[in-house]
Amino acid sequence: MQVKGKRGRAAGAGDKDNFRPDIEGLRGIAVLLVVLYHAGTLSNSSLQIPGGFIGVDLFFVLSGFLITGLLIRERERTGKVRFSRFYARRVRRILPAAAVVLLVTLVISYQLVALSSRSAVMEDGASSAISIANIRFAMTTDYFNPTNNSFSPFLHFWSLGVEEQFYFIWPALLALVAWRRPRLGAGVALTAVVIVSFVASVIVTQSSPATAFYMLPTRAWQLAAGGLLALGVGSLARTPQLVRAAVSQALSVAGWVALAALVWVALTLDSKTVPYPGTAALLPTLAGVVLIAAGAEQAGPGALLRLMPIRFLGKISYSLYLWHWPILILGGLYLGGPLDQALTPFQALALAAFSIPVATVS
Repeated sequence: MQVKGKRGRAAGAGDKDNFRPDIEGLRGIAVLLVVLYHAGTLSNSSLQIPGGFIGVDLFFVLSGFLITGLLIRERERTGKVRFSRFYARRVRRILPAAAVVLLVTLVISYQLVALSSRSAVMEDGASSAISIANIRFAMTTDYFNPTNNSFSPFLHFWSLGVEEQFYFIWPALLALVAWRRPRLGAGVALTAVVIVSFVASVIVTQSSPATAFYMLPTRAWQLAAGGLLALGVGSLARTPQLVRAAVSQALSVAGWVALAALVWVALTLDSKTVPYPGTAALLPTLAGVVLIAAGAEQAGPGALLRLMPIRFLGKISYSLYLWHWPILILGGLYLGGPLDQALTPFQALALAAFSIPVATVS
């Protein structure tokens, strides 16, 4: 998930000034949830985190927040959104690492995957390379039962497909609606996206859970929720000091409640009995919004998120997300053969741990 804090060149206000270490820590929490969920699922471990897949929901909220903030600030600063600069940044930050993982995974998969599955895996890799993996997997794979349907080492590219499609649409949408009053126009548009997309997600989850899980139209409300939060950044500074102090205290408390709610959902959400995303995605999404809003407060959960070990995971979160799944899948094939014969918990955790130095180097 490429949702890096903006450390870029100091143009105008300077993107580096907007870097928040608590957001880096929240990325660390998100990727840790996903890695532990996948390791537990492939090993059928009793210690697995059944709802750890909500880490991807956090990434969506973070992407909406960071990208919307970047685009709106540029629109206010320069009077326009420079599409070429935006897409050049995305290409530099996303494609090199993704291309390396794709190539390495394709080569190793060709050697390890059974001949009967090789063609399908190569097609998975091709769809991942052109950012439509989510569309392919919506038609072929139940994410929550990979051992029954697919051992594809490219399955995790579904979320990158959603984000890359979001990167393609979002700048044009904001440029269109933010022509005269950027924040007001964007606020109206994003509110409409939240409402329409969430309703669609609830309805489609009941009729076609895979479509709702994988596709941008039913995930856009999570990205838009983060975007709405980005539009409000700085508004509190214009209020009286007494109001700011009261809101700051309320945010600190709300942030800790949101963190507790996030942990509770990760430990208790059972995808086998609760259709996802639908209404079940509402709590982790709102928790992500509140954690971002409260992250800068001194007494809030940002004090935990700013710890260096958590920030380290956040710093390598994109590479770790890219590498951990193929390492688990291909490592499992190498160690034990077909994955319907599950990895042991030790093997799964060892492979997951191995993905950390690989991601650091990458």
